[in-house]
Amino acid sequence: MWRTADPHTRVQIPLRLLFLLFFLFLISTFAKAKQNILINEVMYDPIEDDNYFEWIELYNPNNTSVNVSGWTITDNYALDFLEVDLDHCNCSTFIPPEGFAIITDHGTQIYNNTTFSNNTICLYVDDKSIGNGLGNSGDKLILKNNLNETIDSIEWELIIMIHKAVLQSLLMKVLLFQD
Repeated sequence: MWRTADPHTRVQIPLRLLFLLFFLFLISTFAKAKQNILINEVMYDPIEDDNYFEWIELYNPNNTSVNVSGWTITDNYALDFLEVDLDHCNCSTFIPPEGFAIITDHGTQIYNNTTFSNNTICLYVDDKSIGNGLGNSGDKLILKNNLNETIDSIEWELIIMIHKAVLQSLLMKVLLFQD
């Protein structure tokens, strides 16, 4: 029980405490948000064989390295663990500050004709394809840390947009061809 001469003091102390707790919550939320790794780019429909040339690029926007050991990537159907690719790039699971990670399938051929900067680490999934193979007409990727928390996700789908005039022109050609 609080004993004060001023009845308004009892209200001010809890409000200050509430403000302090809210401020601490904001700080912890922003600190946690700064640790996010981003799915920066996805090659889901390469010109070459999908089985050997699909890849995902992760980006670390932080000013500290982030360890992705024990992390997973999931598509619509399958979960894969990320592993260090000992044959290519830097042999590490630490994505350097403002650096990148390339995720491929096991047995990829992407490194035959592609080079990456020194601040890129190379990872691969624990089987022959990323997920069950990245869908060319639509799919979803979810990146999770070793605590099974979602770090980032991305979805795509094939959208064919045809301008009305182009559609009318194609329709006219089809009609004229039938005569």
